[in-house]
Amino acid sequence: MIYITAILYILIGLILILMGYRLFKKSLLILGFLVGAICGMVIISAFSITLPFILIGMLIGGLLGAFLFKKVDFAVFLVLGGLLGSMLGQILAHNMPQFPQWIIIAVFTVIIAIIAVLIKRPIIIAATALIGAVFLVMGTVQLITGADAMNAIESGKITQTNAIIILITALFGAVIQIVLSLIHISEPTRPLYISYAV
Repeated sequence: MIYITAILYILIGLILILMGYRLFKKSLLILGFLVGAICGMVIISAFSITLPFILIGMLIGGLLGAFLFKKVDFAVFLVLGGLLGSMLGQILAHNMPQFPQWIIIAVFTVIIAIIAVLIKRPIIIAATALIGAVFLVMGTVQLITGADAMNAIESGKITQTNAIIILITALFGAVIQIVLSLIHISEPTRPLYISYAV
C-alpha cells in the first residue's frame, strides 16, 4: 500500500506542478476536490492513522472543497491561501524551535490567506506549485525508502534537505506554470478544408 500511495503522490505532484494554474482555470471542481481532499487527509491524519478514516476524510473534504470552489470565489482564494500558508508554516516550523509549531502554522495560514484574496493569480501558481512539490518530493522519498513520508510533514519532522528540495521544486514548478500561462496556443478560426483535384 505504501508504494501505491507513493505513486499516487508523485502523479498528483506532477499534475499540480506542471498544470496547476491551467487546471485551476479550467476546472475548479477538480482542483477544489483535490485541495479539499488534501485538507481532509491532513485533518483526519492528525486524529486517526487508519486508512478507512483517512479515505472518508479525504472524500468529505474533497466534496466540501469542490462545492466551495465552485460556489464562492472568495472562499477559493481564502482556502488556497490558507493551505499554502499552513504548508509553508509546517515546513518552516522545524527550523524555528523557539516558537510553538501551532503558532507558526497559524500565523502563516492567516497571513497568506489574506494575501491570497488580494493577489489571486500568483497565489494560485504558488499554491499549486508548492502543494505539487510536497507531493512529488514526499512521494519520491516514500517510494525510495518504503516509509510513510507524509507522516513526516504531518508531525512536523521534515528534514531540512527535503524542505530545501520542496522549495526549489516549487519554485521550478511556479516558473513552468508562469511560462505556460503566457503561451497562448491559437486555435484556427475556421476549419481546415482539404480539396482534391478531380
